[in-house]
This record gives sequence, structure tokens and C-alpha cells, in this order.
Amino acid sequence: EEWRRIVERNKRQGFFGPPIEMNNVRCREMHTELVTSRDGVRWDRIHREPLIPLGPEGSWDETLLLAARPLVHGDEVYLYYTGYGRATPTPDATGPERIQPWNIETGLATLRLDGFASLSTEGAGVLVTEPFTAVGPAVAVNADVRGALRVEVLDGEGRPMPGLARDEAQPIAGDHLRARAAWSSGADLDSVRKRTIRLKVYVERGDLYSLSIVDDENQVLLQGIDDAFAGFPDGEEAATLRRIGPR
Repeated sequence: EEWRRIVERNKRQGFFGPPIEMNNVRCREMHTELVTSRDGVRWDRIHREPLIPLGPEGSWDETLLLAARPLVHGDEVYLYYTGYGRATPTPDATGPERIQPWNIETGLATLRLDGFASLSTEGAGVLVTEPFTAVGPAVAVNADVRGALRVEVLDGEGRPMPGLARDEAQPIAGDHLRARAAWSSGADLDSVRKRTIRLKVYVERGDLYSLSIVDDENQVLLQGIDDAFAGFPDGEEAATLRRIGPR
């Protein structure tokens, strides 16, 4: 009953992990890991690495670091977390420990917008989205490009659309949260609105965080960069998923 009450309280506070009170005296370390879900019911653990690294030895967040739900603030993702230093000896510890009178404190880690992970390549990467309906006039790209990035628009069958092909795509370079794809023809997605399209993105040395379909005011109408929205074509070098840790 105590376990159930603590779990329910943690859920309300945004924690999806074991009850703190019943574990922090038994564990040498506790940290937050990244899990994802499409429906809030079925969850997938990405890996077992800490999402936010524990602090160094003797610091206030050396032993316990539990993050609440992410908050988007401006152009950053805020991750408030509870941290705890080593205030009592770990039962049955075999190594030396620095014990200090730490209190439980609150910390803040930040990510760039959509910065939990990127599709990264140091060569030439290609990404093709699943078919979707064009619902807005522009494609916004969140990426840190060290070479060049180009966006091509394909029809539902995978054929380049007139005025929106790769050889007409304007290159995007640099670090941008909302760079708009453009073509030398002057065309945009208004010319294919309500049609089924796919986006094919060519990346040379860069990290692609997200793609969005936006309106004239940069309001997001459709967004994604996961295995439901995007895939990799056969026979072409694919970018790889890379985790980006908070700073």
C-alpha cells in the first residue's frame, strides 16, 4: 500500500520511476533515463545511460538525480530535477565515500528545442519521410549543419515534384532552430497543399533534430523525425540516431 501511494504521487509530480523513499537508502546511485511513448501507455527505453549525468564526487547531486516532466520554455527544453549528495554511507559499500551534510536540492538542465536526439552524419546522410498530406506552406528545419542541407519534395510515389526538386533546393548551413527550406524556382508547399507528399532531406555533415510543416507565422502544423515519420532509403548512406545530453 505504501509503495502504491508513493508511485501514484510520483506520477502526479511527473516522475516515472521507483519510489524514492524506498530506494535511496539501498542504492548507491539513482538517475533518470530516457523513455518514449506514442500513446502514453506503451513505453520504450532508449538505452540505460543517464539522461542527465550525476554530479562529480562530493557534489550536491552526486548520488540521486530524478527529473520531472520536460517543459518547453522559449527555444529550450527545461528539465528540473531533484538532486542529492552522499549524506549517509551506502550499505555494504566497498569503496571510499565522501560523506557530507547535503540537503535535497533542485537543479535545472536544459536542451535546445527538440534536442533529446538528432540524426547525425559526418558524411552524406539521406532521410525520406513517410507519405503525409501537405497542410502548410513551408518546411522548417531544426538542425546544426556543418556542411549543407537540402530538402526535396516528392509526390506520394516518390517522384520529385516540379520546382521542388533537389537541384533547385537552396542549401541550409549553420545552426538553426527554424530554418525554412527554399527553392530557386520560388515554389513552396502551397503549390502542393492537400496533396500527398514526402520530404527527402540530404545532409552533409550535420545533426538534424526535427522537421516541421509551418504556416506563415511559423506556427507548427505537423512535426516529427522518428521511425513513424521518417525512414532511410535503401542503397544510400543513412544518418544515425545520436543522443544529445543536457548541458
